[in-house]
Amino acid sequence: PTGPTGGQCGELSGAPRGICVAYCVALDCDVDPRFRVACRVLHRLFERFTGDDTLPCERPTLQPTSCDDMGGKTGKMCAKICERCEERGFPSSCTRLARRFTQHTGLELPCAR
Repeated sequence: PTGPTGGQCGELSGAPRGICVAYCVALDCDVDPRFRVACRVLHRLFERFTGDDTLPCERPTLQPTSCDDMGGKTGKMCAKICERCEERGFPSSCTRLARRFTQHTGLELPCAR
C-alpha cells in the first residue's frame, strides 16, 4: 500500500475500491495474518464484485534489476551490500544478509540472484 488512500487501489472505484483499501491498507491482509476471517470475507466480496480473484496488493511486483533502480536509502544499502559481498565471493554471511534484506524490504538483492 502506498499511503492512506491505498495507491494500489487507485485504479478501482466504488465498492471494489473500498474492499481493496480495507484488505490492502487497513488490515494489511496480504502481509498480516491476524485478521484471517475478515480478510477471507473481503477477498470473496472483491471476487464477487469484480470477478477477479487477485487484489492489487497480491499481484507480484517487478523486482529491480540493479541497486540504482531501488533508489534512496534502500538503493544505497543494496549497493554497499553487493559491493562488499562481491569482493568477498559472496560467503554464507552475505547469503544471510541478502535474506534479511529481502525480508525487510520485500526486494531481492540483484547481486544475490
